Amino acid sequence: IIESENQFYYRNSCKVPFSMNPHKLGSGMYQPNSNYFVEINNCIVHDKDVERIRKEVINILNKYHQKAFDFKTKKGFRTLVIRKLLNHAQVTLVTGEDKIEQACIDEIMQIDMISSLWQSIHIQKKTPEIFGNRMICLSEKKYLDFEINGVRIKLSPRSFFQLNTLQAEKLYQRIQKEAGYHDFVVEAYSGIGGISFTLKDQMKKIIGIESIKDAVNNANKAAKENGLDHIQFICDDAATRLKMISKKQKIDLLIVDPPRSGLDEAMIQTILKSKIDRVLYVSCNTATLGKNLAELKKKYQVEKVIPFDMFPQTAHVETVVMLSKVQK
Repeated sequence: IIESENQFYYRNSCKVPFSMNPHKLGSGMYQPNSNYFVEINNCIVHDKDVERIRKEVINILNKYHQKAFDFKTKKGFRTLVIRKLLNHAQVTLVTGEDKIEQACIDEIMQIDMISSLWQSIHIQKKTPEIFGNRMICLSEKKYLDFEINGVRIKLSPRSFFQLNTLQAEKLYQRIQKEAGYHDFVVEAYSGIGGISFTLKDQMKKIIGIESIKDAVNNANKAAKENGLDHIQFICDDAATRLKMISKKQKIDLLIVDPPRSGLDEAMIQTILKSKIDRVLYVSCNTATLGKNLAELKKKYQVEKVIPFDMFPQTAHVETVVMLSKVQK
């Protein structure tokens, strides 16, 4: 296992629900498999600045007598989302149909390191989705700037990035080593294009597939601004688009970095029916990884498994798996 230098204070982001405790707004987590809310006064795996910002934002919201979300009125605060990269932070307040006072917004923007502030309107019943359909930028600056392998990227709130920055650098370096050099590569579930940009000097052509439109826009904008004409990102279902691409052109290497739910059946069948020789699978959930590999082993053999301690103090690991097609 590739160890993490930081065992504590490593998370560059947090997504914590709001609740009343009992008359003040607080943030915390729900106990596993329950609706029982536990307020968290201090979290030792969050980056220290993320924790500081979390507490300062809550203090300001309480100063303006804000309340937690109420499904009956469809008003109130649901979730606090914070991400900090390169000493700048982006904050998103997930709320009901609330109009946040300008004075409150101004005070939040005065918190050290905050450069981007958003409001996400989310009035649906409980869903796994953190963000609502409506996103409102409350600050002059929309995006959070970041750099991957010399490529400048602008991140919107919905765009995913690894939550352990130092370990992400190690992960990308290892992917560079294992991927090799090829003519044509496809990255499925490409997010903001972190892996694709890492491999920009090793591949003649890269296509990324991602279903989240904001992430695709961020990635294509970064590719254009950095003069990377050989990298393109498409907003589509991963299995659907991969099937189309594989019929038209030989894919030398497929990279998949799916969510915790892993590859769905459509994606697994698309890979098994393809002529792709090598697959690099990046997983954040060993349970779904194991299930997927059991299916993929019908046509592919596992060459290498490299776990990364991406989430210290938890049972979770990030894993890089190299697979090659079994030669008949």
